Amino acid sequence: MGRNGAILTSQDGVAWASRQSETTVDLQAATFGNNIFVAVGRNGTILTSTDGIAWILRPSGATSDLQGVIYGNNTFFAVGRNGTVLTSSDGIKWTARLSGIPFHIEDVSYGNNIFVAVARTGKILTSKDGVTWTSRSSGITSDLHGITYGKNIFAAIGTYGTIVTSPDGVVWTPRSSRTVSELHGITYGRNTFVAVGFSGAVLISKDGITWSPGSSGVLPSYLY
Repeated sequence: MGRNGAILTSQDGVAWASRQSETTVDLQAATFGNNIFVAVGRNGTILTSTDGIAWILRPSGATSDLQGVIYGNNTFFAVGRNGTVLTSSDGIKWTARLSGIPFHIEDVSYGNNIFVAVARTGKILTSKDGVTWTSRSSGITSDLHGITYGKNIFAAIGTYGTIVTSPDGVVWTPRSSRTVSELHGITYGRNTFVAVGFSGAVLISKDGITWSPGSSGVLPSYLY
């Protein structure tokens, strides 16, 4: 998904089909849980789909841009600008929560029975229930844009090639990325962490600690 409401789906990651999203606003993130896809975007936009093909707009009650969404502990969490945090049990009805910070929250992940959100200027928030949030120190001041969980570790990425990791979301350790490119997206699958960013940057890691460059073949595109 992406700008102007763009949504594409694929069964194999090779052949892609465009879908009608029912919106023209930029879409920022998507997740799947409880047998439903949830996508979020600018101006508090939330969409749901049971098959990834037909999408329905849902009222979020928010007006700030939504940057990230995750499903964990039987709950959907959407986060965004101005400290916006929304929760939903079904992806359809949403409730606003107080994050306790006025910063832009960029992404959220779930692992080890805890939700972890990342924000500008190195801010990190953790929550057990998505209702009460605690600010944590990442030890850095760079903007953080993405976070994921895998192999019993959280890995967060951001500007100037920033990568920090934590086993519990509370204590964080900086890692060397060997790049100064701004990193925007990160995920974990098939025993591998993959981070992407500006100038076509791609980084890969088997443990979230030691990172090596990969090749995207799309220089100098911005990858999110």
